[in-house]
Amino acid sequence: MKQVRKYIQERQSRFGAIKFFEELERFEASDGAEGAMAFVRGLSFFVMAFQDILRLNETRVQDRELRIIARHHRMEDKGHDLWFLDDLIKIDGNLPDVGEIFSSAHTITRDTAYALIGEVFRATDDRTNIALLLVLESTGHVFFTRVVDFCERIGYEKDLTYFARAHLEVELGHALFEERMDAVIDAIQMSAEDRAMIMRAVDNAFDAMTRMLEALTDQVRARSTMPPASYGAPPVSTTLLRVPAVRTQRQRKLAVG
Repeated sequence: MKQVRKYIQERQSRFGAIKFFEELERFEASDGAEGAMAFVRGLSFFVMAFQDILRLNETRVQDRELRIIARHHRMEDKGHDLWFLDDLIKIDGNLPDVGEIFSSAHTITRDTAYALIGEVFRATDDRTNIALLLVLESTGHVFFTRVVDFCERIGYEKDLTYFARAHLEVELGHALFEERMDAVIDAIQMSAEDRAMIMRAVDNAFDAMTRMLEALTDQVRARSTMPPASYGAPPVSTTLLRVPAVRTQRQRKLAVG
């Protein structure tokens, strides 16, 4: 799997150069900080479905040690969907309703989630499922690093959780990228045919993530052009979400110790 990990790193570098992130770099505080996070609403379906992607992926892994990796990854991300909802209320004042999420404006976001679930079920062995986790990790690292830096650079002052540096620290602290886990993954053997199959799944996952963010690029500089919610979902009190506190890697270690 070492060659697969190297290929994922190459794709990660290319992912970081897509138009969406270029647009974030060009954005200036004078362009209007209030409109800076207009793209967030369009991520709603994907963020909520992400928990199921991780859950389903874990159920497909049979090897005991690799299953531990998949489960740890899922548990590290547990509750992050609530962080997102909390942030979206702070950004937009309300949550999208079912009519909006399943409207044509959110089609590519939904398609991205479906594409990843398709790859999860198309996988014929554990190695592909683990490779998909590595793709999700690598795209998440790029996304959160760039978006958090973006928010801090333009002085976006709302007290966010999902798009906060503390969340980025959690993402960067995932065990998948610790030395022991890397050694386990790199030791996995495969034929050239198997490697080609896994790399196709890697490409499909990266391509799906790229399409979603590219579709949201135009919303970086203007308030969302998405149609209003069909059923007028009312603002939701953040206290109802029971958002779990963000803990840094150091805080989690202290809690365990």
